Amino acid sequence: KYLEALIPDALERPRADRVDYQTDWGRCSIRAYSATSGDVVSGTYIAVILDEVSRWIDDRGRNPATEVIASITPGLISTGGKLWGISSPMGIDDAHAKAFSRGDGDGQMVAFAPTWVANAGMYSEELCHEMEPDELLYPPDLYEIAFEIVESMGKVDEATNNRNVHHGRYTLKEWVYLNDANNWFFMDSRLRGESLKWFDSVEAEFAFAEDLDTLIAKWRLYFVYGNGHLDWPWILGASVS
Repeated sequence: KYLEALIPDALERPRADRVDYQTDWGRCSIRAYSATSGDVVSGTYIAVILDEVSRWIDDRGRNPATEVIASITPGLISTGGKLWGISSPMGIDDAHAKAFSRGDGDGQMVAFAPTWVANAGMYSEELCHEMEPDELLYPPDLYEIAFEIVESMGKVDEATNNRNVHHGRYTLKEWVYLNDANNWFFMDSRLRGESLKWFDSVEAEFAFAEDLDTLIAKWRLYFVYGNGHLDWPWILGASVS
């Protein structure tokens, strides 16, 4: 609402790293910056939104939020601009956590809400219908229970032996790295394929060198790869520890 009051049609414009506007009070831009102090220094801002502040990380493995906020703040003074820091919690000692712990005051206001309340669209009917789990990921300790759920013709622990609606519905996937028997997940294999990405920058190259006298050979494998994810709604479950 704050931005809409300043730039009435801001939310109707195409999304891009930079969109320019001509308003009644002058020219302005909505821009996306990387989370580095060098990118934001010397700017003049009417509003700044810092997204997932606690998750920021620079090339040295540090969270640069303190330096970024220090670089931005002078650019808000002349305009009376506002800054929003938004993040899910990652610890107690990052810049966002420390600001939140200070609570409401003369210079800031804080608010907290569970994810499903703050962003109810994540759990919309459309999204729930879009995800259709077809795999059950479970720890080794839950193998017997998982097998019963999927392979039993009748309901588990039902004396009347009513039909089990889960029979044959899921493919079982055991993962040894789930070392807590309370943790399990449903997965949609189709959405997983669309959301998880693997990049082979350099294809695998094999080579070997053999010693003529000893017949001992040394093998090598060289490749460069990357991975990432586009979205999360392909997996749901319980991770309680």
